[in-house]
Amino acid sequence: MQISAVFAALVLAVSARPQSMFRVKATMDYSWEVSEWTGSCPNGSCKYDFKVTGTENLNGNPKKPGFVAHCAGDTEGTPYRLCDIQDESATTRRVAAKLQPWTTKPANSTAARIQVSLQYTDFDTDSMWWNYTGHAETRYTPTPLNFKITPDEIYGVA
Repeated sequence: MQISAVFAALVLAVSARPQSMFRVKATMDYSWEVSEWTGSCPNGSCKYDFKVTGTENLNGNPKKPGFVAHCAGDTEGTPYRLCDIQDESATTRRVAAKLQPWTTKPANSTAARIQVSLQYTDFDTDSMWWNYTGHAETRYTPTPLNFKITPDEIYGVA
């Protein structure tokens, strides 16, 4: 089950009111830092491990929480895997990641495509949730890499 479906189900369970989902245009003023990315594909099954950090922005609309999460998983094309939140915050939030499959990937390629999603409760309205998703291309390597992900999909559920 995709994480967005899980989040939508959680939102519906929280409130008996009718829910509506809407998409918001992504902005370039918000990005996440990926650090300590490592990945490999032993025996054809790829795996990844990294930390992702988002900086709190309470002046934006919507307001965005800060977070630090550790993500690890395997196999391109499998569902999202929840990341471990490594900081403390009163804001309810979840981070998840997965490896995206390639439609055409050159033989012996070390290219990797990841997708990271942040879901959190709105700061001002408890019955509203936001889901930010970002994509990045990197490479499988045992040497840690650092890079940014800018969310390119934003959904709200109210």
